Amino acid sequence: MYKNILANILGRLWSMFSIYFFIPLYIYFLGEEAFGLITFFATLQTVLNILGMGLSKTLRRVFASGEDTNKNNLYKYRMMRSIELIYVGIALFIIFICSISANLIANEWLKVGTIDINSVEFTIRLMGISIGLQLLASLYSGCLFGMEYQVRANAYIIGWSIFKNAGAVLLIWLIDPQIRLFYSWHIISDLLYLLILRFTVIKLLNKNIKLTWTINDFKNVKDIWKFSTGLIVISIGYVLNTQLDKTIISKYMPLVTLGAYNIAFTLGSLTSVFTSAIATAAFSRFTQYYTLGRKKDLRESFLRFNKSVGLSVIVLGVFIAVFSKEILLLWTGNPQIVQVINSSSFYIIIGTTFLSLQIIPYEYMLSVGNTKVNNILTFSSVPYVLLVTPLLIINFGILGASISWFIQMILSTFLYLFFIHSKYIGENNTLKWLFSETVLPMVITLLIAFGSKELIKIFNLNLFLTLISAILLGLVTIIFIYSIFNREMLSSILNIIIKSRKEVNR
Repeated sequence: MYKNILANILGRLWSMFSIYFFIPLYIYFLGEEAFGLITFFATLQTVLNILGMGLSKTLRRVFASGEDTNKNNLYKYRMMRSIELIYVGIALFIIFICSISANLIANEWLKVGTIDINSVEFTIRLMGISIGLQLLASLYSGCLFGMEYQVRANAYIIGWSIFKNAGAVLLIWLIDPQIRLFYSWHIISDLLYLLILRFTVIKLLNKNIKLTWTINDFKNVKDIWKFSTGLIVISIGYVLNTQLDKTIISKYMPLVTLGAYNIAFTLGSLTSVFTSAIATAAFSRFTQYYTLGRKKDLRESFLRFNKSVGLSVIVLGVFIAVFSKEILLLWTGNPQIVQVINSSSFYIIIGTTFLSLQIIPYEYMLSVGNTKVNNILTFSSVPYVLLVTPLLIINFGILGASISWFIQMILSTFLYLFFIHSKYIGENNTLKWLFSETVLPMVITLLIAFGSKELIKIFNLNLFLTLISAILLGLVTIIFIYSIFNREMLSSILNIIIKSRKEVNR
């Protein structure tokens, strides 16, 4: 379990490091506007991925369920092959949609400035191919995570990331700084990654049995269709809640603004690195406890994970938000981008921090096979997103978008946590739980972070020393918050450190 958590953390850290390392290079070689087109790809990918997101997560649950027997492995293989057939159709559909709509998106939707419009159109077609291949790859990656081969899965993710991003930089640096060449290399990388993942999954399943599949095995899909449909509905709601603002910005504002807005979201997503890594490992454990009927272990495991992760996320998110201007300036080295996003970054990052607090509860509900709650709570935000968000963006631009996101995430997170805890965890003191594990730690951390920033200003430090000081003060704050709200975990960590030092000294 802990090995998987560590592997997931390292995998997420590398993914984030690669993003933060390569984004300044992309901006330098391709320019701010071309980088804005790259961030549009991320939005397009998220929107189109709803076509297969439900089946992918369902298959991850299937591979996490039951014991490691020949009969169960054969069932998993046949289920994978059946869903794989559906995914191939979805991938081809995505490629087709991007191909026929490329002209419309390039000429009528995006606010393209200096980039050649034909190049933009061709790039959108390449984006469709890359999205289709990555969608298929996510299917096999989910199988590895479900089977708890998470160390291997993360090793593949890291290798793929290095190959794809480093290769792209070398091509646009040494050959030609063209966005078309950038995405052509991505397609090659995505295809290789897909093939390696598929080969690995089949090899792991093929132990002492002959793996067979016929078209009649397609009927197995009916076993998971209800759960999968619920996930698809959740995915649609998720896209509406998290991508509508970016879609509207891409329509009404220049690509440079879209790029700056997405950079702030990328910075805020640091809060999900730790949470997602633990949630991925916890999901398999939650599923095992549930399928084996160990309800007490399931409940205690959820409460332990959710508390420890939540406190860490709050401190990390608050310090990133408060020092966002300094981080963005050092990271991108581009004052123009920082100026565009400076007034909005705090609200975006705090909003993303609250979204990260939903990850563990979300995985818990999926592990017990319940998608209804997630659907209800997800779609309860849709009227707000459809009515309030466009109005704020049109009237206040990027600041309106960030404030809308900030309000939406605070409200939805508290409603989500309150509902799940009171209805499914089985405790009566839900309000006290929310106050002690979310509200109070957030308020205390905000006061410490803003106080730390004012203290650092007194010494008139340069940018680098300012951020080093912020990191050190953030680490002290985590220890302080844990000493107040999670002494058990802090004691466990200290005991592990002391025990390790004693063994080293021996």
